[in-house]
Amino acid sequence: MKCLVIFYSRTGCTRKAAKSIAASLKADLAEVFEKKKRHGVLGFVFAGRDAMKKALVEIIEPRHEPDSYDCVVVGTPVWAGSMVPAIRTYIEKNSSRFKSVAFFACGSSEQGQSFFQEMSKVSGKEPVATVCFRDKEVKDDSFESKVPGFAAKLE
Repeated sequence: MKCLVIFYSRTGCTRKAAKSIAASLKADLAEVFEKKKRHGVLGFVFAGRDAMKKALVEIIEPRHEPDSYDCVVVGTPVWAGSMVPAIRTYIEKNSSRFKSVAFFACGSSEQGQSFFQEMSKVSGKEPVATVCFRDKEVKDDSFESKVPGFAAKLE
């Protein structure tokens, strides 16, 4: 299965997880960038507010065409219990081009299925697989033990 791993990362945790998943799947990797900067304490506060409001934002889209992949694996940090605005925007713009999807998230705690239900609703697709990584797990590399099981569901 030809996969694209697409993600947004403010602090690097989601980027690290995305790279590991992409390597496991031998997938292409692409990062979504938000045009608005989210640096510092105010950036953090406004990021959480925008996530709670389910805001759409201006993004710099990756050059990869999602409809040329069998599966698009979407990764996001969890901000205020929701996906980040840049990923919400990417999914809304491209969901009609997804053949199938899988989701992963990084946050301070495991969010459970309600978080992924929101992503599924926005994409209009049920995910083939989902996995949550705690930031702590990503920092100490213990998240790596969850990657093979997640990847196996996509093969």
